[in-house]
Amino acid sequence: MRRFASFVAATVAVATLAAGAGIAWAADQPADQIKYRQAVMRAVGGHMGAIGAIMKGEISQPDHLSGHANSIAAMAELAVDVFPPSSASGAETRAKAEIWTDWDDFLGKAEAFRAASANLASVVDGGGDRAAIAAAFGDLGKSCGGCHRPYRAEAN
Repeated sequence: MRRFASFVAATVAVATLAAGAGIAWAADQPADQIKYRQAVMRAVGGHMGAIGAIMKGEISQPDHLSGHANSIAAMAELAVDVFPPSSASGAETRAKAEIWTDWDDFLGKAEAFRAASANLASVVDGGGDRAAIAAAFGDLGKSCGGCHRPYRAEAN
């Protein structure tokens, strides 16, 4: 009986938390959305830097390439979601207003990033040689620049 009571209490607690989580998500503030977007993009940049260091031979951890490539691919799946229209302003951001005024073009660039990141992960996980990985990594870098040039302001 004691176990059943604990189970019921745990179930009620989980249900309560789940219901509350929905409310918290609905309350995202623009400044928080921007901060979150910046964290996601910093994660991508960190993984790109790590892959670059491995590819240049600065770090001898080629077995880490898969983790970095797959992490970027996972972040690429989130890319469009971290640019809700409500995050166009509200805190310091380098995201240009053109993202939201030229949304279809932005979506195309986000899709190019998603495809290039998925390709890099596939090449790495498929046992691609150094040249194939370097080519896929270069394509990924081009997709990043393809979005940054028109949609990201210069750093101050």
